[in-house]
Amino acid sequence: MGMYTGLRFKGIIKEEFAELIRKLMYEGLTWFDLSACYPQYDFLHVFSEIPRADFIPCGVLSYMPTSWEEDSSDSFDRRFDQDSRLWTFQCSLKNYNEEIEKFFQIIVPEIVEKSIHIEYYYEEMTRSVFYELKDGKVVESDKEGIFYN
Repeated sequence: MGMYTGLRFKGIIKEEFAELIRKLMYEGLTWFDLSACYPQYDFLHVFSEIPRADFIPCGVLSYMPTSWEEDSSDSFDRRFDQDSRLWTFQCSLKNYNEEIEKFFQIIVPEIVEKSIHIEYYYEEMTRSVFYELKDGKVVESDKEGIFYN
């Protein structure tokens, strides 16, 4: 059956990638589609070849804390604001091929200008782990993760 890993994300997208994220979020394009539309960005093709890559950002929440679905105060609705370039989403997937970690390595450093909230939660963990974009790399944050019952 397999276990699920969740990802909650808020970040500011670099101006040159705003249209790309808009297409991903609102035109139903996949990472593979984007790699065809933007062949100059090799990293899109690399990420699109990873199984289940399209679950980021579009995977539904499975086996995640109830608060992820109920708590609207943090506003992790799947959206992209073109004016502020704020990209938010939460998703979960069976992270068999470390899709989330590869998203951190391949996609985030290329397209994100500033991370606001990157939270990782494996369904058997008691506490989530926070990450941040620092010096062009996604690294574990000093911020203590959230305890989920």
